[in-house]
Amino acid sequence: MAHTIPESVRVVEPRDFGKPIGNLKVNNLRIAVATPWRILQLARCLDFIKPDIFVASYATTYGFYASACGWKPLILLCWGSDILVDPNRSILHRYLVKRAIRSAKIIAVDSLNMESALGSMGVPKEKIMCFPWLNQRLLQEILPDQTLRRQLNWQDKVVVVSVRMHEPIYSIDTLIRAIPEVVSQHPNVRFLIFGYGSLTSQLVKLVRELGIESFVHFAGTVPREDLLANMKECDIYVATSVSDSSSTSLLEAMFLGLPVVVTHIPGNTEWISYGVDGLFFDKEDSKGLAKAITRLLSNPAEAQNLARNAQRLVQERIDWKRSSEEFIKRISYEVHADTQQLSRSKS
Repeated sequence: MAHTIPESVRVVEPRDFGKPIGNLKVNNLRIAVATPWRILQLARCLDFIKPDIFVASYATTYGFYASACGWKPLILLCWGSDILVDPNRSILHRYLVKRAIRSAKIIAVDSLNMESALGSMGVPKEKIMCFPWLNQRLLQEILPDQTLRRQLNWQDKVVVVSVRMHEPIYSIDTLIRAIPEVVSQHPNVRFLIFGYGSLTSQLVKLVRELGIESFVHFAGTVPREDLLANMKECDIYVATSVSDSSSTSLLEAMFLGLPVVVTHIPGNTEWISYGVDGLFFDKEDSKGLAKAITRLLSNPAEAQNLARNAQRLVQERIDWKRSSEEFIKRISYEVHADTQQLSRSKS
């Protein structure tokens, strides 16, 4: 499943202020300090390209940059934390979000809790498009990859997988703290942890402190198609996020046929009914997570039933072709409407 840039797509890379820094907090500071520079670079690109429509991702960064440039019509793609978390971080963050959503002609989100959050900020419902961002056709092409299992000598093990980044919002330490209880009852289980981030070294240290190194493998970051191929070879998917929209990785796990154990938060309850399509545990509750994983390990028939129900749910509820066509149609309509309005104002 190779991803290539179509010939019809032109890539323009504006110069950034400095280079990305591994430390997330320091890198975020770099981005914040560089905001005027980034806006200037973006404005120059827009003046050169003169696009008919501008699609910007993430409200507090490119959404705000686009708003500052004043280019219209603006389509804003929101990704979760920019709407669910950032407005509560500070007055400045709330200003950045409100500026971006006020400038946008259309705001695309992937969950009802994000739609509700936008509504609480005064965004009219007709301005919002809500649909999950999951391309089933690409997932259908994924073939399971046993290479990593063989390298780890885990062919006969039950593998629990986590794929989120190692940042506070994803609470990976909740999973690690649950592992001793799980392996005390099921020593045949192993934990495959993908991702990387500002907390990686702390998580590795926690694994050592708990004495569970032989049960855990940190796999780092890998290309998306490799990640999905490895996920398909796993037995249970776990997500420990304390905040989320409609998690793409959760929907991918459901589509790939894995039983899922996730935090009890609105973004997940939109898709999971407890005991029907998956299991919940409370945020940062490692004991509750251990209990849920152990339940699935002790009841493989139930785990298979949950996985089948979840897979069927995703297949029935998500139609990427229809959603993307509606999105393009809506964008085209807005561009046409803006063009007509501009013509009338000139005449």
